Amino acid sequence: MLRMAMTDAVESLPGADPDRASFTVALHAARDQVIRADHIVPERAHNRGLAAAIRSGLLPPRRARTSARKVKCPTSRYPAHPTSGHPLKSQNVTSLAVVLRAQPASSPANTHGGQRNQVLQIMRTAPSQIWHARDLAAALGITTRYDSFCVQLGRWTREGLLNKVANATYTLATDWLPPDAQPFNQEPS
Repeated sequence: MLRMAMTDAVESLPGADPDRASFTVALHAARDQVIRADHIVPERAHNRGLAAAIRSGLLPPRRARTSARKVKCPTSRYPAHPTSGHPLKSQNVTSLAVVLRAQPASSPANTHGGQRNQVLQIMRTAPSQIWHARDLAAALGITTRYDSFCVQLGRWTREGLLNKVANATYTLATDWLPPDAQPFNQEPS
């Protein structure tokens, strides 16, 4: 609606280009007109309307171009490598295929709950043994996420599942020991 008012106001001037109408001037004039209720109530209607504000705030005429427009700064300074397999131009998406895959049963558990249960089962095999984080990671087959695995061991220590006896060294908490197991004694014998 504001664009129509801008076009109508500029077309009322003979020979004026519609590109000279300022959107900012039109927006401020429309805001002021709503606030003052200009041209809403017939008794208050006066010459300071939207069209008059647009006509009085016309931008100067555009300068003539001597050459065609050109993008001076490309979107990427590093063009795609032609052998990368990516299209060099935009492509229309005509179809989409979605493939759902089940998690392989033989892979180690990716969830923290599964890892926690596996760690507890491994540590219950030798409940009085001191376990190093790297030994537990090797038993679980963890090679790439060792740091996050150590963070999980620290969290399980705070939750009371494990006891930390040294740096990256753990034992089972007494609540999680099998009934016939002896708790780890930290005193040297």
